[in-house]
Amino acid sequence: DSIQVAFIYDGEGYNYFLGRFEGFIIKKAMEGSSRIGLNRLKKHVETKPEAPDYFGYEIEEIELPQRLYVGLRDSCETAEVDALYDHLKTWVEEKLRTSDLKTVGSPICVWESFNPKGYSVIKYGYPIDMNSSTDIDLDLFYLPASMYIRTKVIGDYNSETAPWVALRNYMQQHKYKISHFAFEEFEVGLPAEQDTSAWVTYNY
Repeated sequence: DSIQVAFIYDGEGYNYFLGRFEGFIIKKAMEGSSRIGLNRLKKHVETKPEAPDYFGYEIEEIELPQRLYVGLRDSCETAEVDALYDHLKTWVEEKLRTSDLKTVGSPICVWESFNPKGYSVIKYGYPIDMNSSTDIDLDLFYLPASMYIRTKVIGDYNSETAPWVALRNYMQQHKYKISHFAFEEFEVGLPAEQDTSAWVTYNY
């Protein structure tokens, strides 16, 4: 329920005849200053705004240029979103395997909307060169040039909420407003990396 703070006195060189008495006198002489210090600390702690919780994640602010993606968009009940994500991922990657289109970075999952008790809309896609021309049976979409905040998640990742809450807390602290949408970028993962502890995901 609470945290108790105390000053502790520790001294050396008092192991002679009057040493213990001198140590006691010094302690008594410092008690007034100690009380003042503890009261100031108490006032500071009780009036200082609580720091936002980032759950150990580091948040960085970065500027990104406009980027072109190729992928698919769909919606489903949020409870089924993992299955939809797997379906979109499989479909997009199969289409890319059978085409001549070259990707230029890591895949992303864009959360166009999120409703825990209803439907959510997501897009899965890969970045391609801005000058690419394609007749592939997939959608083209852009991520706008903007300032983004992101955090890095290392290891097995399955839509954990803590990184998102950390980003939300950061936005609230800095009075930022989201202008577009949230997305995840899977920098290291399947199928290239089988070891889940080596996976790297960025949440934007």
